[in-house]
Amino acid sequence: MNRIIALTLKEVTHEISHMYTTVRLRVEGIKDKNAYTKFIGHSASREYLSTLGRRNRDVLRVVFTGTSKDDVKFTVKMVVVTAVPCSTPQRKAVRNSSLAELKRIIAETRFGDFIQGVLYNKINPQIHNLVKKIVPIYRVELYKTELYEVFDEDAVIELDRTKKEREAAAAA
Repeated sequence: MNRIIALTLKEVTHEISHMYTTVRLRVEGIKDKNAYTKFIGHSASREYLSTLGRRNRDVLRVVFTGTSKDDVKFTVKMVVVTAVPCSTPQRKAVRNSSLAELKRIIAETRFGDFIQGVLYNKINPQIHNLVKKIVPIYRVELYKTELYEVFDEDAVIELDRTKKEREAAAAA
């Protein structure tokens, strides 16, 4: 229980294009030989992200904490890679417009639909089409999502206490 499993999206979908995406799941319960999990986040590999930044490109990072339509709070990290070097006002405009579009998309969709859109690259083109009017864009990538989780600290302390008591009883 409460263990975290990290696996590549390729292991789930069997598509080679999903090799660089890692999905993190938390085990909620176990029944027979089945583990019931909850999605807690995803991330793109560092190797993939480092290939995006090249000479004569600007890499702009945007971090946003939002709440979906069904009141799930999470953080989204996005990178916008321009095809040409851009000026400071252009960078600011790209960040602001991409952030505004991301806020709108998050507010209008349920969490599950949003995550599915992120994992299968359905949200990236929406942001790309908006931002390319400002400056030529090479790529828009939502590279990380993190779900906010609330833990019951008293329950964790109680589990620790019972574990220590069992160890002491086993040692005696």
